[in-house]
Amino acid sequence: MLNFDENKLRERLAEMPLSCRLAFAVAVAGRLLPCYERYARLKKHLPLERPKQIIDGLLRKIDAGDTMVDGWPAILEEVMDLIPEEDPDDAGFLDLLAQHSLSALAYAVRCFLSGDVQEAAWAGLCEYEAADQAAIKVLKLDLAAPGAEMAILSHPFVQRVFEVQDADLQLLRRGEIKEVLGRSRAQPTFSDEALDRFA
Repeated sequence: MLNFDENKLRERLAEMPLSCRLAFAVAVAGRLLPCYERYARLKKHLPLERPKQIIDGLLRKIDAGDTMVDGWPAILEEVMDLIPEEDPDDAGFLDLLAQHSLSALAYAVRCFLSGDVQEAAWAGLCEYEAADQAAIKVLKLDLAAPGAEMAILSHPFVQRVFEVQDADLQLLRRGEIKEVLGRSRAQPTFSDEALDRFA
């Protein structure tokens, strides 16, 4: 059974060029994007398409090998302004998923701006935490109960994140950036059916 190891993830990403680190972070943001989109549809006043446009902009940067960051600090601020600020104790579950979705996108933009491997690793952590919290919600566990941690870790939401991220890293190690980015669109972190359960 796979587990999340942030240090190991950072080490694996550090062995890769910036384009691969960025592709990893962008792929995570793409998989989490439906969480934000569902949230934005419910809130109605939020810009539904803007995060996708930003992801598409990063994809064009990767495809063109373009490292020019002009205008991107302002885009980062734009993403940060979209992140829900509700207290976690008071927020609805879709609010929390939207936080993870937009945080992953912010880390992807920061990875593009700085090239820092930690930003890409933090994007990966956002996806794991979203899956972890979703498993807790579905299982309705007392976190202090014996076996609770193992039940969460073994839940399909969580294991699937580990499997997808590990597969991405293996593909990126071979330089298969387009494959990773294509998989991201086809493999969202949560299905529509799962998001229906969280609404």
